[in-house]
Amino acid sequence: MNAMLRNRRRSSILAAPARRGLLLMAAALILSTHATAQRSSRRLLRDSSEILAKLDPTTTRASRSLCVLRKGRDACAYGLVVHPDGWLVTKYSEIDPASLSCELPDGRQVRARVSAVDRLHDLALLKVDAKDLSAVRWSTRPLPVGSLVVTSGPRARAVAMGVVSGPVRELEAGRPMLGVELDQNEPRIVRIVRGTAAQRIGLRARDVIVEVNHKEVSSREELVGELQELRVGDMVELVVLREGEEIDFQTTLGSWEEEGAMDGDKSRVRSGFPEVFRHDCVLEPEECGGPIVDLEGNVVGINIARAGRTASYAIPGATAQAVIRKLLRKAGRESVTTRRSDHNDD
Repeated sequence: MNAMLRNRRRSSILAAPARRGLLLMAAALILSTHATAQRSSRRLLRDSSEILAKLDPTTTRASRSLCVLRKGRDACAYGLVVHPDGWLVTKYSEIDPASLSCELPDGRQVRARVSAVDRLHDLALLKVDAKDLSAVRWSTRPLPVGSLVVTSGPRARAVAMGVVSGPVRELEAGRPMLGVELDQNEPRIVRIVRGTAAQRIGLRARDVIVEVNHKEVSSREELVGELQELRVGDMVELVVLREGEEIDFQTTLGSWEEEGAMDGDKSRVRSGFPEVFRHDCVLEPEECGGPIVDLEGNVVGINIARAGRTASYAIPGATAQAVIRKLLRKAGRESVTTRRSDHNDD
């Protein structure tokens, strides 16, 4: 009997190092890929289902606090539970407050409403009708450049892995770009810049832009003035005069720094954040708003933007906590506090 108990204790003691060893083996494989393969091959191997499956255990704790936000049936963003009484945060610019539902970590579907917004960090505080949820526990330790990180998905699933490629810093807002060259005096398009929003929605040379977001424009100066009031990621509605016919267009503004620089979708708002760190997890825009963890499973931040081919950004844990406290106060929840944990606890 004593021998059996000793064997059980020994198995329990060995389990954690064995799991860490498996993760380190996966990490070593990924790092060697970074050094020896072409960029496209690296990404394919790093995000392969086999590698990500080995990293699923790192997301177990984070996934208990992760929700999926939907517009209709389509996922639009991840959300993080910040208090057991149904308070969540998510990426504001990716959701539709008028039509928002939430899939809780246990699979229940509930309605969600926006209670407060911090536009500077592009975060929204949401309230759902649910109790006894598992609130996220933050790690506020700064991650050195080169640290391996994992993006957590629902049901304890790793959706992407990458490397911290830049320290915490301010990410200045890019200059908004529609992607047109205009006549010197009139709001008439002379040329379309390839790979930009203008080309994607079908604007043409000789089109005349007569309205921007329901405001009439009659000169180049007025058109440029209206566009300069917008920021990268803003939605813009245009009315264009083409061969005597008015045509409506709608698009999201890109930036001069990023347009044409990558394939795939980017977040609507992907710059202008006061404090973020850069990493190279390959994310979809709807995978932002949720947790990013280290190899020990500590939640080190919130993924806030997919910005480029190898550029994603996350708000660090300490900053996220401070913003969430402000949002909770704005929503009238003075007594609610966020939880911090710089230690592992299963």
